[in-house]
Amino acid sequence: MTADDAVDREAWHIVARSEQRLVGCLRCTVFNHPLRSEVPERVLQNSGCHLAPAARELCLSSIRAFLASRRPADSPLAQFGGFAVCSTARGTVVATGLCLAATAFTRALASGGGLLLAAEKSRTEKLYARAGGFRLLIDGEPVPALDDAFHRDRVVVMGAAPFGNDARLEPVVEFLRSSLFEEHRIKEAACA
Repeated sequence: MTADDAVDREAWHIVARSEQRLVGCLRCTVFNHPLRSEVPERVLQNSGCHLAPAARELCLSSIRAFLASRRPADSPLAQFGGFAVCSTARGTVVATGLCLAATAFTRALASGGGLLLAAEKSRTEKLYARAGGFRLLIDGEPVPALDDAFHRDRVVVMGAAPFGNDARLEPVVEFLRSSLFEEHRIKEAACA
């Protein structure tokens, strides 16, 4: 995080530690009023992605359609980004655990779902899918991966269903969700 990164300063962060060392992090921006017209633009802005005009409009259209379809539509929206796992923790449960914690966070907010832009290079789309993530649709078809000039990658626009995770992982998600409240880590989500 840089000193001038306002998105990071306002966001929640799910962190993974091993032996008191930070080994992974996932940023969670909460929109308490997701039906406001500026939310799709803010989601794209928060991601840092620079898309060509046609790809940008496709991304924004898919986000608008997703926001209109969430139930309850006016429930808080969680945007996930800034996914990072240190090299020593790759190939372990850290990445999967962060994605499952994101699902738990979405449930703890009583959210109708979340959003994220998954980078192809980091292969997080499959991880997010196990935790309830899915590609957003336009006209009934999945939005293709979009070229992101800033990150020099292609990104997949995804929704996150709070109860769409792999059923075998449900005990983990529920444990994480209840832990968020028991340890008083979530008291009230800050409005983004």
